[in-house]
Amino acid sequence: MRDCVVGDSWGECVGKSNPTMHMHRFYFKNGAYILDRHLNNVKSSNDLTFDILSKERFIAGSAAQCVEQIQMWNEVIQPDYLMQRMGQPGGPPQAEALSDIKRFADNIIPNI
Repeated sequence: MRDCVVGDSWGECVGKSNPTMHMHRFYFKNGAYILDRHLNNVKSSNDLTFDILSKERFIAGSAAQCVEQIQMWNEVIQPDYLMQRMGQPGGPPQAEALSDIKRFADNIIPNI
């Protein structure tokens, strides 16, 4: 499963990533992360950024960026299925999550 933040640009995704970041900072603070090369310099949950966590943890960005990331995972682990989480307990609002699901269906699925 991957958290998914899709938008027309990377900046749009960063701008709407607060609910996802809130949950992942909670996970980090409570020991749910295994430290890896992306987290070497992260000392506290306050140091986490969307750019850091999106590396190999999220499917994030424009449709083209998401397709590229999904193709990478397909080559690496050859999954039977893909589960995307488009929302967190704190958001986004349902209308935005539904819009993102539609964007994923219309612009990403046909290209993977």
